[in-house]
Amino acid sequence: LVFLVALALFVIYFINALAVKNGQTFAVIGFSVLGLIVTYLITTIFHEIGHLVVGAICKLKLAYFKVFGLKFYRNESGKVKVCFEPDGNAFGETAFIPTTSNGVATKIGFTALGGPIFTLIQTIIQFVILLTCFNNTVVFCLFGLSFVIPLYVLLINVIPFSQNYDGYLAFTLLLGGKNGL
Repeated sequence: LVFLVALALFVIYFINALAVKNGQTFAVIGFSVLGLIVTYLITTIFHEIGHLVVGAICKLKLAYFKVFGLKFYRNESGKVKVCFEPDGNAFGETAFIPTTSNGVATKIGFTALGGPIFTLIQTIIQFVILLTCFNNTVVFCLFGLSFVIPLYVLLINVIPFSQNYDGYLAFTLLLGGKNGL
C-alpha cells in the first residue's frame, strides 16, 4: 500500500510539473490518463505474450490464452477458436498442458517467469522514455509517466506472496518453496 501511494505521488508530481512548465494542464492530464489506460492494456497483453513465448520455448502445449475475457484456444480438431469468457479474478491468463512428464515442474516454473520478464522489458523501455522524452509532452505523458503500471505488475508478479501470482508458482516449482514439488 505504501508503495502504491508513493507511485501515485510520483506520477502526480510529474503531471503537475509538466502542466505548470508547459501551461497545458488539460492536455497533460488527458494524455496522462489515456497513457495509464493504454499502458495497462499493453502491459496485460505483453505479460501474457511472455508466458506464451517461454511456454513455446519449453515445448509446452497451449491450452488457452485469455486477456480481458477474450479466450483463444484449440478445439478437438485443432482449429483455433475465440470466445468471450469474462473472469473477475484475472485480466490475463495463459494455461499450458505438459507434453511429457520430464521436467514438468521446471518448465512450468520458467513459463511462470515469462510474463514478468516481458513486463520487466516493458518497464525498462517506459522508464527510458520517462528519462529522455521530458520535452515531448505527448510521448512523455502517454508512455513515460505510465511506467508505474508495468512496474507495479512486475512487482506483484515477482514477489512470491500469493498463489495467484507468477512469483509464487515459480518459487514453488523452481526453488522448492514451502509447497515445492
